[in-house]
Amino acid sequence: MSSRAPLRRPFRNGNVRPFRSNNVLIRTLRTSPSSSSTSLRFSPCLSSSNGQGAGEESLFTRTAEKALAINLRNAKERVLNSTDADEPWTNYGTFAEIGAAQEVARWFFRVGGAAGTVAKSVSAYDMTISDTQYGAAKRYVTMERVQSMLEYEYLQCQLPLQTQRGSKTAFFAFADTIAARSYRGDNEQHGWLGLKFQTEPGSTPSRIIIHIRLLDNTAELQQEATGVLGVNLLHSCFTLLKGEDGPTPAVLDEFLASLMDDLGTWDDGNQRIQIDLMKFEGPAFAGVDERAVALRLVERKICEATVFDTDGRVRLPSDMFYKKNVLVLRGLFRPFTKLHEDMISAASAEFFCEEEGNPSRTIYESTKNGQDEEVCYLRDASQVLLEISTADITHNGDSLDWTTSLGLDEKKFLNRLDAVLATGHPVMLSNFFEYFRVAQYLQQAIGKGKGHLAIVLGVPAIKSLFDEQYYKTLSGGILENFGRMARADLSMYLYPTVDEKDNVITANTLELTEEVDDLYQFLLKRKVIRPVEFFDKALLAKFGSQSASKKVSDMVESGDDAWMEYMPGKVVDYIKENGTEEETLDIKAAVKSYM
Repeated sequence: MSSRAPLRRPFRNGNVRPFRSNNVLIRTLRTSPSSSSTSLRFSPCLSSSNGQGAGEESLFTRTAEKALAINLRNAKERVLNSTDADEPWTNYGTFAEIGAAQEVARWFFRVGGAAGTVAKSVSAYDMTISDTQYGAAKRYVTMERVQSMLEYEYLQCQLPLQTQRGSKTAFFAFADTIAARSYRGDNEQHGWLGLKFQTEPGSTPSRIIIHIRLLDNTAELQQEATGVLGVNLLHSCFTLLKGEDGPTPAVLDEFLASLMDDLGTWDDGNQRIQIDLMKFEGPAFAGVDERAVALRLVERKICEATVFDTDGRVRLPSDMFYKKNVLVLRGLFRPFTKLHEDMISAASAEFFCEEEGNPSRTIYESTKNGQDEEVCYLRDASQVLLEISTADITHNGDSLDWTTSLGLDEKKFLNRLDAVLATGHPVMLSNFFEYFRVAQYLQQAIGKGKGHLAIVLGVPAIKSLFDEQYYKTLSGGILENFGRMARADLSMYLYPTVDEKDNVITANTLELTEEVDDLYQFLLKRKVIRPVEFFDKALLAKFGSQSASKKVSDMVESGDDAWMEYMPGKVVDYIKENGTEEETLDIKAAVKSYM
C-alpha cells in the first residue's frame, strides 16, 4: 500500500474494512457470512513516514492487536448485528498520565475505535494543576500519587456515567507517573502504573499497582516501552480476570507473562522494563499472595530482585536502604543457624560500630584490669539484609528446593521466607550469581556516597569468588568482576572456618591457588577484604568443617533432637508455633516444611 493510501472508515456495511491509521498498521476485521465469529489480523505497513519500510511499529503487532481488541470489545454486537455476542458490554474509562508523555492512551487512538474505550485522556503535568486535582504531594513518582490519581479519575468517570450506561459498562481508570531519562541521564529511571477496574458491569472494582524500572537508554524508548506495558496491563486485566473468585495459579502465570509481551526478555538480553513490585486489591485478585507473586517475578526474570521487610511485605529497596549502611549475608538458609547469626553479629561489630567521636574501626580497648571492654557505638541508619538467590551461589551445587520441574511450590517458599524473617532481618530474593551484581543493585538503592555496603561471607564462598571459571562470560574475567565490585564501594568481611584437622582458617591464613593469590593479598592489603576477628570460637568449633545448614538438616532428618541447639531460639519457636496442627505433632515434619 502506498504511503498516500486513503483512510478507509471502519464499521461500513457491517464489516470493518482494511484502512490505514496514522501510517502505522493495516487492520482487517473479517466475518463469515454464516458465522458471527470475528478475527483480528495485523500486518505491518509496506511503507512508513521515515521511508524505511515497515518501520518500528511492525515490532509491536501484539500491542496493536490488544489495543484494538479492547476498543472493539463491544463492537461485535454492534458491527455484526449479533444477538448472542459473548461480551455485549464494554470497558470504558479514563487515562491519566504524568511524565513519559501519554504513551498508553496514544495506542488506543492510533489503532482506531478509541471512542469505545476512552472517556477522557489527561496529563496533569504541571505540579500545581496536579496538586489541585489529586492533592498536594512532596514527590510525584510514588505509589501514593498513583493511588490518588486512580481514585479521583475513577469517580470522575463512573459517577456521571453510571445512570446513562452503567448496565452496559465496566468502568476503569488507568494512571501512571513516570520519571524517564533526564537530559543528564543521572536520575532514577522508574515509574508507577495503576489500574482500577470492574471485571463486569456493576461489580466491585479491583485495583492493581505496579512499580517498574526503565532499562532503555533514551527517554523516547522508555516512553515507548511504558506505552506497551500499559496496553498489556489493561488487556490482561480485562480478558484474563473473570468474576470475583480471583485467578487460578495457571491464569496468574499467564497474566504475569502477558505483561511482558513486546518488551523483550532477560535471557535474550533485550529486556526493556523490569516489574519489581505489584500490589493487588479487590475481588479480581482474591487469594493472590503478593509474596508469591514476587517470587514468580524473580524466578521468571521479570525483575532481578525483590525485598521483603520484617513483616513480610514486599518493599522497594530504595525505601528500605536509602542513606543506610547495609550488611549482607548471602545463603540458602536451609535452615538459618546460630553460625549464620554469629557471622552477622561478628561482622556487625566491625562494620556498623565506631569508637565514640572517632570514625576508626577500633571496637574494643583494654581496661586497667587487662580485660577487653566493648566500646562499640552502633552507627545510625544501619541495616542487616539476608539474601536468598535463585542462582546457585554455593560451590557444592546446592539449589533452591522450592523450584521443581512441576512448577513452583509456593507454600515451601513462603514457609522458608517466614522462618528466615523470624530472625528480625529483612530478606532479599534475587537471581544474582555474581557478587558485583548484588553490590551494584544495592548501592543504587543506598545512593551514591550516601551509605556503605558490605558482605560477610565464609571461606568456602571466598574460594568460589576467586574461582576463574565463573567469569568466562566477562570480557575482563575475574579482574572485571573485582573492578565492578570496587566501583560499588563494597567491603567484604571474611568469617573464619575450621578444616578437617580443626585448624582455624582466617582471612590472614587462607591460601588460594597461585594464579589468584596475589590478587587476594592485594585486596586484603587494601582492606577490600577484611578479617572477622570477634567471632565465637566455641560455636565455630561446635559446627566443625561441615556446612552449618547441612549439619542441622542432617540432624533433623535422622531424628536427632540436638538440632535445636544449633538454631536460634526465635527461629525454632516460630517453627513450633506456626507449623500446622499435624506438623506440630511431628516436630521433624514441621521443621522440614520450613527448610
